[in-house]
Amino acid sequence: MGKLVVVVEMEALQEGLFSWTAVYLAVMFPALVMVFNFVFGNCFLGEALAHNQHATTGKGYYRSLGRLCVVVVLGLFIWQYYIYMFQTRKGRVDRCNPPVYIWHLVDGVFWGKEGASYALRWNCPLDEVCFLALWSLHLALYAACVMSVPQLGAKSDGGSFCRKCNAYVEDMDHHCFLIGNCVGSKNRKFFLCLLTLCVVNMFFLLLTRGAWAYAEGGVFILLGLLLVIGAAVVGSCLLILQCCLLRKNKTTLSFLKEERRSRRGILRALAELMR
Repeated sequence: MGKLVVVVEMEALQEGLFSWTAVYLAVMFPALVMVFNFVFGNCFLGEALAHNQHATTGKGYYRSLGRLCVVVVLGLFIWQYYIYMFQTRKGRVDRCNPPVYIWHLVDGVFWGKEGASYALRWNCPLDEVCFLALWSLHLALYAACVMSVPQLGAKSDGGSFCRKCNAYVEDMDHHCFLIGNCVGSKNRKFFLCLLTLCVVNMFFLLLTRGAWAYAEGGVFILLGLLLVIGAAVVGSCLLILQCCLLRKNKTTLSFLKEERRSRRGILRALAELMR
């Protein structure tokens, strides 16, 4: 009886150690440690990025908050891809899905398993092609804004000091925590393109998967739907504001300074800006 119990326990232990859950934990734990080090520690990538943006150090409350926002946004990118390409296509996950195709390709090379043909895997409907293009371009522009360098190496006449970046920024517009970086003359065009693509991407998601999300229900699905609606509305408002400021050759910082000096009120100042 005792030997039987030991055998059962050993089998349960082996099943736990070699299950997919153990594999996921083994992969995720180092990744979580690296993310924690990037946000709060002395990560090489974080310090290199800070020094490249002419900051003396990568430490500090605002730096950590900006990096945390970047990690959250990247997580939302992954979540968006997972919902669109996996959850809403449960019967067609293998098709038009680059990560799955790469997985099967590696699986075939190492284990000799045969999968579906290349033509079948890339037999993609138009909406999925549009999603992959929008998602990839959106992610690329976001990365470009995060890694851009609007900061100056030294003080200049057209530069404003940003306490969040701890550096001078040429023609500073504002500091955006969602990209963990300042927006200035050197990266404002990238930021406008990012806002435009964000709005297009959110409305595309609402058009193609909004009804599915509402019918599917579930807490996380509905929260995602609300997040997409909120991002579409806020992104549209910010895009309109930035276009109006660009038309008047102003920055957000100069607009707010003028509003404080004139004491007109923010709503009246916005109304005059949009005329």
